[in-house]
Amino acid sequence: MTAKPVIAVIGLGTMGLGIALVYAQAGHRVLATDAHDRARASATAKWADALDQRVKAGKLSAETRDAIFANLSVVDDIAAMREAGLVIEAVIEDLAVKKALLAEAERHAARDAVL
Repeated sequence: MTAKPVIAVIGLGTMGLGIALVYAQAGHRVLATDAHDRARASATAKWADALDQRVKAGKLSAETRDAIFANLSVVDDIAAMREAGLVIEAVIEDLAVKKALLAEAERHAARDAVL
């Protein structure tokens, strides 16, 4: 059996948080970052809140919540994501920002990573 690839998510707004959570639920280790300190600082609490709501609603066990949460990590920058097999950008809808971000991600990503 092949190990699941590590997933990198760049951008921790609503979309990025959700994408990271979906991959973590699927059993992937997720490394997530954002250019903004506040977004990085609040991501863990937002994931915890989303997962806790599912536990309270009876849709998720506490053990499953803990396993999903253990798959989520916030990192300080893109360079920390070099082990990711898949890099997903979820940043502002600005083509110049996306191009610059993907160029930087390409410099740091593994040679065989999908961007």
